[in-house]
Amino acid sequence: MMTLAESLEWQAKEKAFLDTKDLKPFITKDKSIYDIMEDIEDAFQDEYQEEVFIFNCMDHYDVIQYLQNRYDDVKFYTYEDERVR
Repeated sequence: MMTLAESLEWQAKEKAFLDTKDLKPFITKDKSIYDIMEDIEDAFQDEYQEEVFIFNCMDHYDVIQYLQNRYDDVKFYTYEDERVR
């Protein structure tokens, strides 16, 4: 199991990689953070050599925070959905 310090170290590597990419085209109005993460993963997975997945140590909350810190004009809102049981 990974320690917190190890997880933060891997997050830093993931963010350093993402810093080299223009992520704005993936961020569009009303798009889900999960879809954004999936599209980024699909687009850059072959280039990312550190781990199997780009977002291995970042969850969607971490990615939201990262994107809002990186891009001043990016804001997210919570959308609740009801599903058939």
